[in-house]
Amino acid sequence: MSMIDIVSSIPLEQKPTIKTFLAGSLIFNAGENTTSFLLVRSGTIKQVISRIEDSSECFSTLANEFTYTINNAGNYIDFDSFFSKKKRMCCSYANDNVEAWVFDDEYFDFLESKYPSTLLKINKQLMKCLASKQYFLSCEKVSFLSQKNPTLAIDETVKKSQMALAPLLMKTDKELDAVIRDMSSIVAKNLEFFANEEARQTGIGNSFHKQHKLSLVCKHVSKNLYGLKTLGRLEDNNDPNVVEYGSPLGVIFAIIPSTNPIPNSLFQSLHAVKTRNTLIVSYPKKAVNIGEKFVNMMREVFSKHSIPQDILQVVPQPSSRSSVHRFMSHPSVDRVLATGGEGLVKSAFSSGTPCLGVGPGNAPTLVYEDANLTKAAEMIIESKAYDNGIICGSENNIIVVNSVYDEFCRALENMGAAVLNESEARTANHLFFDDNKKLKQSIIGLDAKRLAKQANISREYDIRVILIPAQTEDIWLAKEKLAPLLSIFSVSKKNIIDLAKDILTHGGAGHTASIFTNSGDNIDNFANHLFAGRLLVNTPATFGMMGVSTDLPLSFMLGSGSWGGNLTTDAVTWRDFINIKRLAHHTNDIDVNIAENLLETEQ
Repeated sequence: MSMIDIVSSIPLEQKPTIKTFLAGSLIFNAGENTTSFLLVRSGTIKQVISRIEDSSECFSTLANEFTYTINNAGNYIDFDSFFSKKKRMCCSYANDNVEAWVFDDEYFDFLESKYPSTLLKINKQLMKCLASKQYFLSCEKVSFLSQKNPTLAIDETVKKSQMALAPLLMKTDKELDAVIRDMSSIVAKNLEFFANEEARQTGIGNSFHKQHKLSLVCKHVSKNLYGLKTLGRLEDNNDPNVVEYGSPLGVIFAIIPSTNPIPNSLFQSLHAVKTRNTLIVSYPKKAVNIGEKFVNMMREVFSKHSIPQDILQVVPQPSSRSSVHRFMSHPSVDRVLATGGEGLVKSAFSSGTPCLGVGPGNAPTLVYEDANLTKAAEMIIESKAYDNGIICGSENNIIVVNSVYDEFCRALENMGAAVLNESEARTANHLFFDDNKKLKQSIIGLDAKRLAKQANISREYDIRVILIPAQTEDIWLAKEKLAPLLSIFSVSKKNIIDLAKDILTHGGAGHTASIFTNSGDNIDNFANHLFAGRLLVNTPATFGMMGVSTDLPLSFMLGSGSWGGNLTTDAVTWRDFINIKRLAHHTNDIDVNIAENLLETEQ
C-alpha cells in the first residue's frame, strides 16, 4: 500500500492539510529551513539544484546547476531534508497546477495526541521510504543518485555485520571470555584518555567522574559476563522440566547517548560479543570522533583473537537522522537498542524492528522527618554533583516534609549546596530555562561553579549543587535537569506522595524515585504508590540505580516500563541480548473432559 492509499483511506479529520500551487509558482526556496515536506497528490513539480553544500546528501556530487522534474502523484518533496533537519537543497516550482498534502511537526504532534494508531500506520510507511529512497524513484533524471547513495552504504554496513555472525558462532564461551577480558583491559589502560576526550568533545560532565564511571564497566560488567554460558543449554535455569537454550539475536543497531558515549558503547559491545551478536553503533555528532577511536580500538582486539572486525561497526559518516531511521528499519537489523532523547527513542519504537528503549529520568527524592538529615544531604549532593548531574537516574526534585525543611536546607548547605533565595531563584530561572520553561541546551552538563557564576550566585564555600526552591504550582521546574540543579519543595507529610506522583506524571515516569526515612510504613506507602522501576531507600540515587550502592544489576540501559513507553522496567542484561528457547518435558496427562467433569461437580 502506497502513502497515497494510506492517506486516502484515513478519515477526513485525520488527513494532513491539502495545499494547491498554481503552475509556475515557487513552492520552496533553496536554503530555507525545512519545516515541512509534501506528498504530491496531483500535478508535477520541477526542482532546480544550483549549489549544494551538505556533503551528507547524495546531491553533493553536483557541481553545476541541474534541473529535474518529478513526475506523477505519490512523490515526496524535501522528505529527506525534513527528517535530517537540514535546509532545503532545491528550489521547487509547480510545473503545472499541483495539489499536495503537507506534513509537518504540528500534524505529527496532532496524530500523536489524538490518533496514535494512524500515526503508527503513517510512520511505518515513512520508515520504508527512508530505507528505500522511494521518494526519488520518479525523477526524470536520477543517474546521479548512484554516485553517492547513503542507502548503499547502509546496506553494505549491515551486510558486513551479517557476515561476521557465523565466525562468532564457532567460538566457545571460554574464547569469548578472553576477548571481553582484553576489551575491558585496553579501555582500562586508557581510562584517562577516554574520560578527558569524552568531556572535551561533548562539552558535558567532568573527566574525573567519567573515569570512575567507565571503570565500573571495565571491572564489574566484564566480571558479571565472565564464565557465563550464552549459547545452547543455559546454566542459570534450575527447573529440570523446563530447560532454557540461548541463541544470538543477530545484527543489533544501538543509539548511543551523548551523556555516556564510551561507557554505554563498552557495555553494549561486551554484551554483544559475549552473546555472539554483531553491533552497529550510532553516536551523536559531538561524540563521533571519540566513538570512532573506541570502535577502532575494539576492532584491533578482535583481530588479535582472529574474529571478524565487523563484529563492531560505527554508522558511516557523515550521518543524519534519516540515515539512522534507515538503519533502524532495515529488514536485516534484528534488534534496536535506543538510549537518547525522547523523540529518538519514539522513532526507534516505530521503526518496525523489535526495540529495547529507555525513558528519561526525573527522580523525585522524598525526605521524611525521621530521616538522618545529615546523611541524606551528603548522599544527595554527592549523587547530583556526580558528572555534573547528567546521570539519568540522579535526583532532580527534592520533596521535604515541611517540619524539617529549614533544618534540611542547612544540612544541604553544609555539604556544598547553594539553596537560592527568592531573588537568586528568579535570576536562575531566567538564565537556565528557555521561554518554553525547558532547561537550555547550553546548561546541560556544566559544573555548578560555572552555573553560579553565570547567575551571579556566590557563597563562602565551593558550590557543588544549586537548589531552586519551588512551590507545588511550579511543576514546570520539576522536570529532568541534566545539570547540577535541583528543585526543592516543602510540603505536608500527607501530600508528599501526591506531589511525587505528579512530578513523575510530568516527566520521568517509570524510571527512578528515592526516599529517605526509617519508617517501614513510609517505605511501603512509597513503593505501593509511585510508578518507578527503581525505588531506592536511603541511598544516593545515581549510585543506587546503577547498582553501585545497591544490589541492583549494573546496567547502562534501564527500562521505564509502560509508564515510560518502554517494554520493561528491568535493567538490560545479557539475557536481553539472546533469544531464549524453552524445552519443556511432559509432566501432566491430559483430560479433555475436564470441562464436562467440572460441570457435573457443580451440579
